[in-house]
Amino acid sequence: MRVFITCLFFAVSFGCVKRTLSITTTPPNALVWLNDREIGRTPLSVDFLYYGEYDIRIQHDETESVMTSRWLRAPWWDMPFIDIGAEVLPFQLDSVPSWHFDLRPRNDNVEELVDRATQFRFQERSEQE
Repeated sequence: MRVFITCLFFAVSFGCVKRTLSITTTPPNALVWLNDREIGRTPLSVDFLYYGEYDIRIQHDETESVMTSRWLRAPWWDMPFIDIGAEVLPFQLDSVPSWHFDLRPRNDNVEELVDRATQFRFQERSEQE
C-alpha cells in the first residue's frame, strides 16, 4: 500500500502550469520593458507569475516608441480554485498568451511636431476655460 501511495504521489507531483508570454513586433529586434523591467529584444518569450495588467514600453531605432498597458487573462483552467486542480494533474498545462505590436515608422519632421504641440496647447487652454 505504501508503494502505491508513493507512486501516486510522484505521478501527481510532476504536473504543473507553465506560463509564458510571447511578444513580437514588426519590425523585429525592438527593445521591450515589462513593468519597467527590461526583458529583451523581440521576438521573445518570458515566464510570468500572475495574470492582470502589465505596463509595456517598446523602443526601436527606426520607429516611434510605444508606451501602453495590456491585460493577461487567465484561461478557464487557471482561474482561482480551479488552478489547484490543474497544478496536481499528472501532466503539464501551458498558458502561452501572445502580444504583437506593429510599430509605426519614426517621424522626425519638426514642423509636424510643432503643430501637434500647438494643438495640445490650445486644447489645454480651452479645457481650462
